[in-house]
Amino acid sequence: MMKKNKTGEYYRTSLYGSSRSIEFGYIMFSKNTQHMFPFIGIGLQTIDLTIHETGNTSFDNVLEVPGRGTKLSRNGLMIDIGIQFNSLKEAYDNREGRERRNYSWGVRAGYRYIPLYLGWKTEQSNVNDGPKSSLTGLYITFNFNISSLARKILR
Repeated sequence: MMKKNKTGEYYRTSLYGSSRSIEFGYIMFSKNTQHMFPFIGIGLQTIDLTIHETGNTSFDNVLEVPGRGTKLSRNGLMIDIGIQFNSLKEAYDNREGRERRNYSWGVRAGYRYIPLYLGWKTEQSNVNDGPKSSLTGLYITFNFNISSLARKILR
């Protein structure tokens, strides 16, 4: 997920990008609590550009000129290919009534590709001649998790 805001004298803009996917993988290395697996995913990527007029106005003025902002959206079919490494660490809490917690960390590297774009749209209609922007290319992510279920899932 990505988000960037900018406010000028008359307008405020916001750019937001996200992706959702279903991924499939195979554990090719597993030793104790360390796992490495390649994956492939298919999903949807969304980019939203919101532009709104800033400043105070009256209720009657809003009714007279309702178009004080717009939201442009673009979706695309996303293919995600990469490899992930996870390591799990169990931590015990000896205090009474406390659950055992698991800590995991991981590194993920991959490539996102958008083979099919849907055009830019507003809430009301299609928008022609928009830029061909997307969240594609190489990426690396790092993660850290705390869970009491991680050990059950990785076994």
